[in-house]
Amino acid sequence: TGVVYPLTRALFGQRLRQPLGRELVLSRRLAEHLSRDVEWRTDPMYAGADLWVITKALVRECRCAQVFLGPRPVPQPQPPDVADALAAVLGTLFHEMVVHAPRWQRVRGSSPVATFGSEHLPDDPPHAPAPAPLVASFALGAQDLRRLWGAVLPPQALYALQRIPREPPDAFRIPDRLWARVVYDFAVGWRVKAMERLQLLRSMTPLYLGWVASWVNEVAPLDAAAADERVERLCEAFEAEKPYLISRWRWPDRFSP
Repeated sequence: TGVVYPLTRALFGQRLRQPLGRELVLSRRLAEHLSRDVEWRTDPMYAGADLWVITKALVRECRCAQVFLGPRPVPQPQPPDVADALAAVLGTLFHEMVVHAPRWQRVRGSSPVATFGSEHLPDDPPHAPAPAPLVASFALGAQDLRRLWGAVLPPQALYALQRIPREPPDAFRIPDRLWARVVYDFAVGWRVKAMERLQLLRSMTPLYLGWVASWVNEVAPLDAAAADERVERLCEAFEAEKPYLISRWRWPDRFSP
């Protein structure tokens, strides 16, 4: 919700709500095309991942659709470490940004994809995490990782993050446009190898946890329809800040935010 959906939507212009969905149906033509993709040999670390397949379909402007399958009442595996999970997902997504940069820089705005079925929300929504530990993780990262963040984020972004009030935790907010720029800055940092890439991605974890705290504070009191509208505003912020991404991407050394 906070990274993958708004970023893929802004990049490729299609509103595919769950780019990390595990159930994929491909046409025979697309499957054959993907099986011949050179990235099976040149980038085996990323080739074949769910997000890789979705990105290939979006880049090729295939006809895409999404289907609501309803809740999955099956035991879930123990979730991975947040830093590892974030690094794995963003590493794939940032890699695809580099591979397909000429394509996504021409895309403006976004359009809905065909949607089938009715959205089935669980009777008991997942329990929202307490914001205080998340804000504490953000504050610790801002203290300990400032030097690393300074290699990726412009001074204005660092200053804006430092000025966000952290007390009380339930009032913590990260503005949408600031969050969009932070994600874009880290994508550019990954591209230019501002530091070792895994270290860069893992250093983003406190920022992400801070965004989660902000999101929980805003969305927890809302019903499903209002929460969906809030997601839409976040995505619109990513689309509005896309010129910033393109400028930084094309001139990472000369661009002055």
